[in-house]
Amino acid sequence: GEPTFRYNVGVAALARGDDASAKSNITISMNIGRKTADAFHNLGVANYRLGEFGLAAALAGASVAFRPSLEKYALRGYANLRAGNAASAGTAFDAASAGGAGDEAMYNAAVSWISAGRYVEARARLSRVMTNAALASLSRAADEFAASAMGAGAK
Repeated sequence: GEPTFRYNVGVAALARGDDASAKSNITISMNIGRKTADAFHNLGVANYRLGEFGLAAALAGASVAFRPSLEKYALRGYANLRAGNAASAGTAFDAASAGGAGDEAMYNAAVSWISAGRYVEARARLSRVMTNAALASLSRAADEFAASAMGAGAK
């Protein structure tokens, strides 16, 4: 029907970088009945690209409420950070990290908490990122040692 057609036109516009057309078509599709997590998310992306960071953060929040995902939390975090809502960004990146987004989300949470002036939270996240990086480095070194030891034993 019409809502799906308008949504698909909007998504195609978003893919080719025509953010104003994407915003218009996805908004029309939502106004006539297509209110899904992906519609909120894609409208949030269009608004983010157009510099409407507060609106993008609100739309990302609505998207997360429908269906949480790492991608949706990341948009929410970046949009909040760009809109000047550092604490909300930190919360979104923490949720992304807890959902398995890894060190990048944890690092972005730390940056957000620093921007919010909440240094204890930032330090805790940076400490985890550094510990994870150190563990990964040690793991690589152990794997290399094991491989060389097995190679030496095979001679």
